[in-house]
Amino acid sequence: MPIELKDLLSFIFQRADAMQTFWNFYAGAVTAVLGVVTAGKSEWLNRWVSAGLTAAFLLFAVGNFISLDAVRRQRAALIEVALSSSGGQAVRDVVTAVRPPTAGQLRLFHGSLDVATLVAIWGIP
Repeated sequence: MPIELKDLLSFIFQRADAMQTFWNFYAGAVTAVLGVVTAGKSEWLNRWVSAGLTAAFLLFAVGNFISLDAVRRQRAALIEVALSSSGGQAVRDVVTAVRPPTAGQLRLFHGSLDVATLVAIWGIP
């Protein structure tokens, strides 16, 4: 049984919302890490604390990236199905506008933010 176009578009936008939720969660975690680093007294923010914070952040960042990439792949697959349907030019324009980033773009952006956060953990006195 083929899926209706309105349901397909709904799924695409639900996956876009899921991706936004993961980015919001990431932004909150980075803000919390930076808050701890900037508000921390230099006496207790030593190498052990920085190393622990780094390990915890890296575990979180990897898990977040895996989740974002899974949602990205779901969105890409749904968009390919929508583009192959006979929805007309209007549907193609909408679907093209919500196309997710490529795997490389996501990896570069997430990785850049991760590196910046790690530099802040170790570089902010």
